[in-house]
Amino acid sequence: MAKFKQTQIHPGVTKTRSSAVKVYLEEAVTEGDILIQNGVEGDFLKVRLADSNVAAKRLGVMFVADYSAAAGEYTPVAVPWKIVSAAAPTSGAIAVNDPVYLNDGATTGETTDETAGTGSTIIVGRFVESRDSGTANCKAILWPGKST
Repeated sequence: MAKFKQTQIHPGVTKTRSSAVKVYLEEAVTEGDILIQNGVEGDFLKVRLADSNVAAKRLGVMFVADYSAAAGEYTPVAVPWKIVSAAAPTSGAIAVNDPVYLNDGATTGETTDETAGTGSTIIVGRFVESRDSGTANCKAILWPGKST
């Protein structure tokens, strides 16, 4: 068994890599996608992209994809939270702690700043950076399990 000195152990800064879950991917994922559990594959949790328009893809345990990975892989891609540059297509101000929603558009797993009036009501994170105007992306913490 490996032995670690306390000085070799460092805290996570932008993600919780030490809390990553090795999962089976039903479909290809991109870094920052929101994943949702969909049963098991052998001994591994099976995940797919979350989709706010489909009940079976929006209810359950959610994770954030730490990196891009191909469908059919067994990989430790699922992390409970991650700081990312989140899409904020709505022009105007973004304040710290404004919600990040699961996108209800054509692409599943993506996030947006668009409000519940556009169809998406599932909060998967909060912005940690503000913006006065424009449509530039802002840093956000994606934490689908703790974002209400």
